Amino acid sequence: MDAYANGRCAVPVRLFCVLLVLNACGGTGSNGDDLSAVSDTTETTAMETIQTGPYQPPDEQFRASVATGPINVPLGIGTAGYGQTGVSDDTPKSPFADGFYATTRVLHPPMVRVIHLMKGEVRLVLVQTDLIGIYFLHFERVVEIVEEATGIHLRKNLVLMASHTHTGPGRHINHLLGGILADSYDDVIAERILHSIAQPIIDTLMTESVPVSFGYSLTQNAEMHKDRRCENPPYQNDTMGILRFERLDGSGSMAAVINYAMHGTIFGYQAAILSGDAPRTVELKVQEALPGAPLVMFTQSWAGDMAPGNPTRFAEESPYPQYSDPNLDQLEALGRSATETVLSVWDAIELAEDSDLAIVSEEAVLRHDVFGYEPGEFDFEFGGAYCGGFGDFCPGSGNEPKMDICIPAPEEASIPQVRLTAFRIGGLTGVTLPGETVTTLGEYLLNKVSDETESTAAMLFSYAQDYTGYLLLPNDWALGGYEAGGNLWGPKQGIYLADSVANLAHRLDDPNAPLSFELATPRVYESGDGVGYSPDASLVFATVEEDLPTQITVGTEVSFSWTGGDPWVDQPHVTLEQLDTNSGEYMPYRSGDRVIDETGYRMVLTMDPTPPWTVSAAPEGRTFRWTVHLRTAVQTPGPAQVLQGSVRLLVSGHAIDDSGALSSYSVPSQAMEISQ
Repeated sequence: MDAYANGRCAVPVRLFCVLLVLNACGGTGSNGDDLSAVSDTTETTAMETIQTGPYQPPDEQFRASVATGPINVPLGIGTAGYGQTGVSDDTPKSPFADGFYATTRVLHPPMVRVIHLMKGEVRLVLVQTDLIGIYFLHFERVVEIVEEATGIHLRKNLVLMASHTHTGPGRHINHLLGGILADSYDDVIAERILHSIAQPIIDTLMTESVPVSFGYSLTQNAEMHKDRRCENPPYQNDTMGILRFERLDGSGSMAAVINYAMHGTIFGYQAAILSGDAPRTVELKVQEALPGAPLVMFTQSWAGDMAPGNPTRFAEESPYPQYSDPNLDQLEALGRSATETVLSVWDAIELAEDSDLAIVSEEAVLRHDVFGYEPGEFDFEFGGAYCGGFGDFCPGSGNEPKMDICIPAPEEASIPQVRLTAFRIGGLTGVTLPGETVTTLGEYLLNKVSDETESTAAMLFSYAQDYTGYLLLPNDWALGGYEAGGNLWGPKQGIYLADSVANLAHRLDDPNAPLSFELATPRVYESGDGVGYSPDASLVFATVEEDLPTQITVGTEVSFSWTGGDPWVDQPHVTLEQLDTNSGEYMPYRSGDRVIDETGYRMVLTMDPTPPWTVSAAPEGRTFRWTVHLRTAVQTPGPAQVLQGSVRLLVSGHAIDDSGALSSYSVPSQAMEISQ
């Protein structure tokens, strides 16, 4: 979790100091609300899947299934990742944000991606979410929901990760840090998010897994990230790991995993945008370039000190103008840079038809005595935050960090244990760390895994299974600064966790290998407090408010507006369609094999309620004006860099009608001719 976007801004220190001495963990209250028709649908689907039972493989082949799904949150929710300062009466408000900016637009809405691997009785489930981080309650609740629906207990099989977008939804972290960096916790919203994560996992468990081959590559990309930590000398490791899963029946690629270090901080919180940010754009640009549009999953490695880069070469070579929001051009440039790197090695990846599969997971105790501190070295029994102060300690700044000065954490705000996981696919070993690993610690860990295990290569998957703040080597921690201050257990926390998960990886070779760390009993999920929300009825819906123009030149930004529903129930699906001159019918417009819709990078959605959220609605409800903003050309190359021909937009969604029932609607735009 972060307090800056492409730079550093102040965390609300006074608020942090006050809250740190309070018990901010949620109680055991109920949310007192059903989750509306959207969440009811999720629960019904899970109940229906029980009737058929999970898929059972007929043989010992290496198999896979994949699924994706939206994270079910309303536009207007506060985001997570920044300590939001400057929030005032003039900042955007909604019923779904508490003390943070309410989001007013959405670019590629948050998603869940799942790759389910099987070989005989061994199962590995890789899950990526567009969240700031994974808190232990997320893991426990998702395991619980999946088991209720399928009978399969995934505690030892699940790797739950976060893309670390700083514009993903907030209000889902039931801990002290949640109120500071993710807006206040709300159990109703958290349950929606956690059911959203569980559902595609359930789908993969119920779906037939097909035989696949597997291969990987380790390559380099230097322009997608940059070292943002000033306290140590400039340094970055540009390794990009690429995993490829190919269907054995010859029908094409099933999935790709990109493992790289890059913060999701293109947008600041003042942008009031809900988005998967840079990691999601990488997935989208790579997906459209690969035949068959396979599932693409971006996973973070040592991103703790790596800000996103800004490749400008595409804009310099493009005949098309900069977008009205230049952040979108930077996102696409990052995605295209990743695409070029993936394509440069994709065909050369050596594929094995029968890869071994293994996974080990354990809970490690975090307690002051397990780190091996000498008296006087780090005398904070339950941890300490912001050691060294709140400034930057860059060379030449004249500041010196005082690393023995920390804000002590009370016992109830401590982090007493974490989940660690190691897995192996073929010769590749993956290890997880529950936080923001900086580059040097990531290198230390992977060198240790490679040297001490039978793996042929190793990759780090950070922001996984739990969250413990920033993770650094002791000498780097001693330099102070934002990253050093943003952990809890002091200079030895990072290396202790790295040594522990490296030790755990030995059990991939020898299940009886001794462990170097103390095991903890898994924590039990407890619900917290929540506030019910009743969606407003729509005074009118399914009407066109502003249509597309009938004719434009390529490169023009256009918009289409309609009346829809309260965002609690309405997350509109918008598809771009192109006239097929042979059949005379409109068909989905594709970029490569990927349909162009609101989940991609070309459309931005906004919503304006009348009356505004700051005014009470009339008894009959509100009017919700939704708008999709469409780019007809983008600066970066791609399969459909320029739109052409006769196109239209088709919108579908949900609204509460005047009887209080949930109704579906569909609205087409008029045709628009795009000329060169």
